[in-house]
Amino acid sequence: NAFAVNNPAVTYSWTLSGDGANGLELMSTSGENTIVKYTGSASGTTATLIVTATAGSSSRTASVTINVTPVEPTAISATGTTVYMGNSGEAVYTLTPNYAYNRVAAVSGNTSVFTVTSPATTGAVAITPVAPGQATLTLTALNSNSSNGPSTTATVIVRDICAAPEFSFEQ
Repeated sequence: NAFAVNNPAVTYSWTLSGDGANGLELMSTSGENTIVKYTGSASGTTATLIVTATAGSSSRTASVTINVTPVEPTAISATGTTVYMGNSGEAVYTLTPNYAYNRVAAVSGNTSVFTVTSPATTGAVAITPVAPGQATLTLTALNSNSSNGPSTTATVIVRDICAAPEFSFEQ
């Protein structure tokens, strides 16, 4: 690169743009190189990676188009949880591979025990207790085309909060 050879104080800046950029992450936004990581949540199909090299008041820009193809989940696992009345909780799930498209449908096996917020996209499903008891939580990883992928179950236990005993003393 003649620009860099003739200008030893070159700085580089990296950016992403386009409808698929929301599913990508730059591991570094400065320096001579960067890594583009797929985060599993792209809503678009293309992104543009732009690098700007600057030396003094002079700069050059180059760009490349990235075709964003979601990686479909091949497995899902979940951890059961205990939630107490009056508090919200969450059940944690993991997708394989860990950078797979992250959209999970969650279903309570008994909505009189707990309800869930679905779909989840953060690695955890929000749980709202309704009454003490135990029920199954079913999690289904959704493919990027919204079809069902792998699924798993976990146990959710809802417990009542024990009230502190009241004491009275008579003299």
